[in-house]
Amino acid sequence: MSRYHGYSYPPILGWSPLLWLWSKFCCPRGWHLWDEVPASYDPGEPDHWLACDACGCEIEIGGEDE
Repeated sequence: MSRYHGYSYPPILGWSPLLWLWSKFCCPRGWHLWDEVPASYDPGEPDHWLACDACGCEIEIGGEDE
């Protein structure tokens, strides 16, 4: 299992006005609201990744074997 399994942030930060503020002030500093995105079954997609719910940036992480 990936070390990022279940990786997320507190639900209160998912409120849309807070997400907007976070994307303007925190994401530029590298403080992202990462949320785990499970493995895709599409061969063209990454195995597993983290997505910032505030700014939309994504980083690929290892699959469940890593």
